[in-house]
Amino acid sequence: MTITNVVVGVDDSVESRAAERWAGRYAEAAGVPLRVLHADAEPVAALVEASSGSTLLVLGARDRGRLTAALFGSVSGQVAVAAAGPVVVVREEVDPPGPVVVAVDAAGTSDAAVLFAFEEAARRGRELHAVHAWPVPALPSGAGSTGVMTSTRYLPDAALAVLATAVAAGRAAFPQVIVHERLVTGHPEEVVPDETTDAAMLVVGSRGRTPLTGLLLGSTSQALLHRSTGPVAVVRTENVAVVRTEN
Repeated sequence: MTITNVVVGVDDSVESRAAERWAGRYAEAAGVPLRVLHADAEPVAALVEASSGSTLLVLGARDRGRLTAALFGSVSGQVAVAAAGPVVVVREEVDPPGPVVVAVDAAGTSDAAVLFAFEEAARRGRELHAVHAWPVPALPSGAGSTGVMTSTRYLPDAALAVLATAVAAGRAAFPQVIVHERLVTGHPEEVVPDETTDAAMLVVGSRGRTPLTGLLLGSTSQALLHRSTGPVAVVRTENVAVVRTEN
């Protein structure tokens, strides 16, 4: 998809002002208009109404310790799941120097997020790290003392296939982007956040339900949002159907 405009939701908080400045820099770099939206009453409805598939919606969030609470059950959380386009949550006014990082799952939730991440990496001239966690299966009872399967019968072949499949379309559309397929071992919510240090942007997927209702994000996305210091983009599965091939 191609972002055609940026909307930033603001209030009187310090975090909101940081988000507004971040959104301004993003819009200027992308060469697209910036719209500042201040809604005192029914802010969720107003922000969702302002979103579209080609609109990047930017919101501020509180400090790291309160970020999860701020996102789930609050304005940011409700908007992230209901917005028609991608939502970027900004906690601090920082522009980390690292790659764009996208969390890949095996359920299809991250398909749109991966394509969005490719376009961001291409636009910024950054490398892309696609990260997928492979939980090591436990040994059956009585199979040994280690408690972890070490046989080569399974290995992470299926997990590597998930990664390769997830990035295939993006590789074809954005051949100029250097891609690193990162397979990490362990529970996703525990090991994936470690791969996001200095990420220019962290991109996560969401299944998003009907507007203003439904499940928000899974445990992995919650952990990533909680631990990330840079901007986090939440992209619903339906948000990106086609990517452009030009810079």
